[in-house]
Amino acid sequence: MEEIKTHIVATEDHIRMDVILGEVNEDLQLLERGVSFKITNIISSLMEASTTCWLQDVVKTNVVPFYLKAHSDSNKEQWARILKSAFGNNYPWTLIVAKVAAEVEAQIRAIKQDFVATDIVAKPCTWLLEPFIQEDVINTIFGMGGGGKTLMSLYFAKLICTEHKEGNILFIDYEDTQGGWKEKLEKIISIAEMPVDLNRFYYYQSEQIPLAEQVDKIKEVIRKRQIKFVIVDSASLATGESTSDEKAAIRLVSALHLLKTTCLLIAHQRKNDGEKTPIGSIQFENQSRNVWNVKGSGDDKDNSIIHIAMTHTKANNTWKRKEPVGYRIEYHINSINIIRESAQTYFEDKYTVKQRIEKLLRDEGEFDAKGISESLGIGESSVKKNLSEGKKKGLWDNNIDGKWYITTPQISSNVNTPVTGG
Repeated sequence: MEEIKTHIVATEDHIRMDVILGEVNEDLQLLERGVSFKITNIISSLMEASTTCWLQDVVKTNVVPFYLKAHSDSNKEQWARILKSAFGNNYPWTLIVAKVAAEVEAQIRAIKQDFVATDIVAKPCTWLLEPFIQEDVINTIFGMGGGGKTLMSLYFAKLICTEHKEGNILFIDYEDTQGGWKEKLEKIISIAEMPVDLNRFYYYQSEQIPLAEQVDKIKEVIRKRQIKFVIVDSASLATGESTSDEKAAIRLVSALHLLKTTCLLIAHQRKNDGEKTPIGSIQFENQSRNVWNVKGSGDDKDNSIIHIAMTHTKANNTWKRKEPVGYRIEYHINSINIIRESAQTYFEDKYTVKQRIEKLLRDEGEFDAKGISESLGIGESSVKKNLSEGKKKGLWDNNIDGKWYITTPQISSNVNTPVTGG
């Protein structure tokens, strides 16, 4: 929904409001000195918003920020105590807070929510980096800690800067330090084949403040720095509360929507069977339009190499990619090189039996069912079942000697996946 803008002139007996889109400004004329409120970044589903309050006609008055939860009596009581402490007890703060919360709630409920289809402009699915970063929506990547999520996000940011000459990148950090982030960024963008201007990257130190409570400040950074793409690392800390708290998850994703730009949310996963959805509330997946799981595996011979499988787990405005997308991360002294590779060698568990049979036949040529079973380590009965099903679908055929072979030309399942190098 749009934000609300109202101008409120009030006494204890009367309130007059004029409503336009934008933000809420409330001026309450009480005693000899008025009290002003500015309410922005309203999350209508939770009846929450960012607020600031100050005394009118006072040059050096304090401006007191507060995150309002209009349905929480304890939150409003806390707000009244803070205002009393800041501006004195000559004002009926409990009454003032109640009026402000009530009027904000009333205006939210009065917003138009029904629209005829002919009045709506259709928006096609567009990309900053297909198929990983869809434009103007929340994208999410999730995986185990240390599995390469942050490195892949910075690498995607590098590719976006390569493909798009305008617009900058903002990294909102809850997990690392400025120096740690800068080191990774420099090593990733240092590869000579793909030079990127370091001045297009901005770092935002979260100070561990929940993202929803500093949306105004982040929006100003986005405007001032001409930000095109925002990365948030990570969801668990950006909520400010437990990731299993549904309201906390809604609060975070609603705040990301208020930024009105393309976002990538980095999230964690459960240790056991956690590769289907991010850890915590289902809202992290529900509110994202494009979701990928990131799984890392160390190289068998070289400890400085990590193999990555990017698996598409959700797609709202496009199709879900059938096969994982593979990358290899190579650590060097002065660089981190990230290169496309097949994911199947290190992540066979992410492929169906048919996909594994197809790769074997394409790479190695003709096999009988027993040879396929032995090569893939799959039971012969399962192999025969999938061979029969694949034959009916025209994936392959067998000759009179019982050897199976591919009958169709290879078509990449990762259609339009950017071909990226290091």
